[in-house]
Amino acid sequence: MSARGRYFVAGVIARWKKQRLQLLVMNTKIVEGPRAGERSLKFPGGMEESQDNGNPEKTLRAEIEEETGLRIRDNAIVSLLSKVSVEDHDKYFFLVWKRDCEGARRTKTIKDGNTVLYPPHWADLEFLKPVLYRTHRLALEKLTF
Repeated sequence: MSARGRYFVAGVIARWKKQRLQLLVMNTKIVEGPRAGERSLKFPGGMEESQDNGNPEKTLRAEIEEETGLRIRDNAIVSLLSKVSVEDHDKYFFLVWKRDCEGARRTKTIKDGNTVLYPPHWADLEFLKPVLYRTHRLALEKLTF
């Protein structure tokens, strides 16, 4: 567990397509509570669960599979891009290459807590820089290609 309490993880799943770097992202919408109606474009991820035993990579693997339909292979190289402290928790951003994943992308909209997650889709890095959710944008600065 993070020294600050619970933590959040996000997976920056990357691929090269026609010599352009693309990242897997999802549109989200909060449907309940004081922030209802708020929309964001984010990397897949989520908060730590008790069964993760304070292991951010374990959290990452579970969240990626739940939110995208892709499974990170057991022997995949999972690299920590950055750790950002926000409010009352830390956010870990991990880089995983698409070639290190198996399965098929989720094609249906799902509800996750008080948020609707639309199907994940690929977006070019340049497109994402101005529109990605603000704290997720910080991970883009750590990409060195």
